[in-house]
Amino acid sequence: MSDTAGLIAHVKQRMVSEAGERGPAVAGWFQRNESRLLKWVGLLQRTAQRVQVAGNDAASVVVDSIHARLLERDPGEAAWVDQYRPLLRLFVSESLAEISTAPPASVVAPVALVMPSSDQERMRINLAAVEIASRDQAPSESELSILRRYTGFGGLSLAKVKDRLPPDLVPTPKALIDEYYTPPELCAEVARLVSELSGGGIDGLALEPAAGVGRFVQAFAARPGMNVNWQVVEFSRLSARIAEKLLPGARVFNQSFESYLVEHFNELAGRLSLVVTNPPYGVRGRNKYEDPDKSYREDRAFAYFVRRSFDLLAGGGYGVALVPQGFLGGSGAKNQELRTRILRRHHLLVAFRLPSSLFVGAEIVTDLSVWQARGGELDQLDEADIPIAEGRYFELYPHHILGRETESQRGRYQVEGDFTGLPKTVTPRPICSVCSSIRPFITPIVAPADPRKSLDSELQIALGLAERVSKFLQLSGSTLETN
Repeated sequence: MSDTAGLIAHVKQRMVSEAGERGPAVAGWFQRNESRLLKWVGLLQRTAQRVQVAGNDAASVVVDSIHARLLERDPGEAAWVDQYRPLLRLFVSESLAEISTAPPASVVAPVALVMPSSDQERMRINLAAVEIASRDQAPSESELSILRRYTGFGGLSLAKVKDRLPPDLVPTPKALIDEYYTPPELCAEVARLVSELSGGGIDGLALEPAAGVGRFVQAFAARPGMNVNWQVVEFSRLSARIAEKLLPGARVFNQSFESYLVEHFNELAGRLSLVVTNPPYGVRGRNKYEDPDKSYREDRAFAYFVRRSFDLLAGGGYGVALVPQGFLGGSGAKNQELRTRILRRHHLLVAFRLPSSLFVGAEIVTDLSVWQARGGELDQLDEADIPIAEGRYFELYPHHILGRETESQRGRYQVEGDFTGLPKTVTPRPICSVCSSIRPFITPIVAPADPRKSLDSELQIALGLAERVSKFLQLSGSTLETN
């Protein structure tokens, strides 16, 4: 019954039988709407096979996602879908029942929800997600679906909706520029790839230092054999709140990665089995001074996140980075120095250049790279890594560019094409069997002393009261300046 026509015939027979005297009228309706049913039931079947939703609300989630996409593209068809929601939910339920009783595949790869495809739809879902995140209660299945489809506010304007947002969850101006979260379909493919490279599973501690709403964490959690305990760090209060609701089994830290590192470095350094990051791409601000180790004082945020998080890995641990294409392909001295530093401590297993269409509106080219920690630092660069350090990876592996290289209308380098997944068969680069000597590099962090602790008790109480008043004024939207 997996074919669309067979499913429609099955539901038609059932409804005609249950309609009694009205059976001929029901049969006539199915005949008149045959072409529409073939079109939309087919789409519903494909969507039902892809969404990461279970439970009683799954059918509603699937139909709602299709209806939302139609509202802008074809209002007439959207009205038809809305009118016959109960029937379409029945088709989805039948499809899901068939899927749940089918023999399991050898590898079940989680695939993404149907995500919003326009700014208007992104804004509508984002606002609904903010409203759900602002509540203290646990979300329902349908509300979890909305939270999973939250895309961040990168490229959107808050001019007309700011008054609808809780004061403590209003995105920052920087978020309106930088907030482009990893597409779920890519997260699922990354989880599959790492699972296969690791031989089927990873145990131990895992870290996502710039987690957004935790899409990588969700994708890895859906893979068999990934028995890891996640540490999730996210600077945005809104995104961290959503991550807490989506990831009840993870520890979510709403703070900068730098401050998290200072607090937890000595308990995590050299112990992590997995690091996965899609870091910020801009210039670091004052947060860069929170890390007392000056050897990591990178100006570029992605360079700091990759170096610092990968250097927490245990020997043999895996690191995944989704970063701008200059990281692996840039020819400048700064990029070459960055690659050399990382290559001496971590072996590059494989990398792929992704289609520009993955991050709608961002107009960037990103590279996905998977690394394995050496467990120390090489005295000198391995000879096989010299072309990688020089930025020639994609000259050596041109088939790892997942699309056609071209230029945008603005003259920017682009990779044209649609993302249909990572290659199913991947041969990792062999790690050196006889490397130069490896030496340890981890240096414990000594957290700077808190100057407030040197104050007497009365001054500490006064300072605490001033901080609470200042926070209250910020949350209430006051324009008063506080000192």
